[in-house]
Amino acid sequence: MDEGLKLCLELGEEHVSYLIANTSGTKIMHFEYYSVPKEEKLERLSMLLKEHPGLSHSFEDVILVNNTNRTVLVPDKFHKDHLNDSLFQMIHGDLEDMALHKDAVYEWEINILHGFEAELDTLLKERFPQARSVHFATTALRSAFKNRHWEEKQHVKLFFFSSSFFIMLFHGDRLQIAQHFQFQTTEDIIYHVLNVADKFQVDVNSALFETSGLLDESSPIWYELQRHFLEISFLSPDVTFDENMEISSHYFTPFFLIPACV
Repeated sequence: MDEGLKLCLELGEEHVSYLIANTSGTKIMHFEYYSVPKEEKLERLSMLLKEHPGLSHSFEDVILVNNTNRTVLVPDKFHKDHLNDSLFQMIHGDLEDMALHKDAVYEWEINILHGFEAELDTLLKERFPQARSVHFATTALRSAFKNRHWEEKQHVKLFFFSSSFFIMLFHGDRLQIAQHFQFQTTEDIIYHVLNVADKFQVDVNSALFETSGLLDESSPIWYELQRHFLEISFLSPDVTFDENMEISSHYFTPFFLIPACV
């Protein structure tokens, strides 16, 4: 019964989620999402791993997904493995004890350095010693490559979470930016997106904007995005769901992209 299952366990700035899919990632069997304050993450995760029956299966593949903003993107031509630690500490400091991981995103010829809190990393690896670690940015970039549109028009993808969003900007076959931003208000979001648009000379009247994640058509965020960007739509996942699941088509799309891209 458990044969052929993939577990994707994600830790964000203020959330923990997990989903169970088939090994190809094309069918989602189960999904759960929890809002968790950062200071409670270790305790809540420990409790989840010990007590939640959904995590007691024997999984063929386990993916630990880091969805925090502690990343450094390094183009292949500049990347040197022996500089990973010093480069990461130069950007993010060394005040927190971090376990450093590297994703090689061959499709875009970049490397993503990302840090997990060491205590969380140890807890997860003890529970799932066979697990692989990836960053959410890696899965988003691989998904974009699989579903790429090589027309010259600029293309923006926005993924929203409870206190952060991830933006990717493409111009034809070129990746121009892939970055997390923190926010507290709708105004913060619009400021950051408009700042990216200004920096990369995005025509907000003609560029294609796709958005998904924790917002809906009645949210102030969606209202303001529509005001500023004419060609904007919700992105839905190209997956099927277990018949017992009731899921909004776009609300959890960022999570459902993951299993097919790792």
